[in-house]
Amino acid sequence: MSDYETIRACYKVFLGREPENKSVVIGRVGMPLEDILTGFLSSAEYNTKAPSQIIENYRALPGRIDVDVSDEQLQEMFQRIAEEWARLGEENPFWSVSTNEQFKSNVINDELIARFYEAGHKDAALIDVFSSRNEVEAPRGGICVELGSGVGRVTKHLAERFDTVIAIDISQGHLKICESHFNACGIKNVEYMLLKNPESINNVAPYDYFFSTIVLQHNPPPVQKYLLDKLLGKAKKGASALFQLPTGTLNYSFDVDQYLSSTGRNMEMHCLPMHNVFRVLEKHGFSTHEVRMDGWTCQYGSHTFFATKQK
Repeated sequence: MSDYETIRACYKVFLGREPENKSVVIGRVGMPLEDILTGFLSSAEYNTKAPSQIIENYRALPGRIDVDVSDEQLQEMFQRIAEEWARLGEENPFWSVSTNEQFKSNVINDELIARFYEAGHKDAALIDVFSSRNEVEAPRGGICVELGSGVGRVTKHLAERFDTVIAIDISQGHLKICESHFNACGIKNVEYMLLKNPESINNVAPYDYFFSTIVLQHNPPPVQKYLLDKLLGKAKKGASALFQLPTGTLNYSFDVDQYLSSTGRNMEMHCLPMHNVFRVLEKHGFSTHEVRMDGWTCQYGSHTFFATKQK
């Protein structure tokens, strides 16, 4: 739950000012952080200020971002991320999916877990939003591949729409919780796939829909490109893809040698340049309907892509 200083910080970051008085802050104390952030991002004051800041950000030149690496370097990067998320999946599985302090392992309870899973329906509903906006038939049935299923927050709602959901994750701890929760709920149409190494992704079956949010961003650019390339190559003709990743966060750069010589972090954040995403989509016969800047990272430069395979 949010506290006084967190809300005060939101005023400074999103609106560039201090709160007008203490009562407006106190009135938000205890609200879910997701609701508070949504409120700021949808406020008239923020959206009046945002365009001018976006224009300035638009003028910024990108830093160097290494995307193409050797097989050995790819394996080393993947292993580093796998080790980090294996630990997160054991120590703080719910918090690692939604970084709200109330989901830390030492405070979470059954009521919060129920709220956690219910919130996933908003993400799954994006399928209808993007389909409707682009005059594409919303899917019902078929096979959905979800990259980065975590403990199943969104998977649970995808399973209500598709005949089969292939839940892919790099953390065994996440998948164990996901499977245990779904067994308790009587959900039987989810298959679980652990990414033990980069080559594991080649075992994904042909599918009708690809879904992924707040996942690719935690992988270095070469790993993001590799996963997208392999997964989009598995799509059936007519399949759709709805996925999110940062394409150009301000001041971001990636030097592969520097990265591999550095120590790991708990939760890395990376970008994949937009032109690399377009090239992978084109390579596998996808027509891109929409690219929309989103608020997943609460930073400039995160985008959601929606595309359909034409051939």
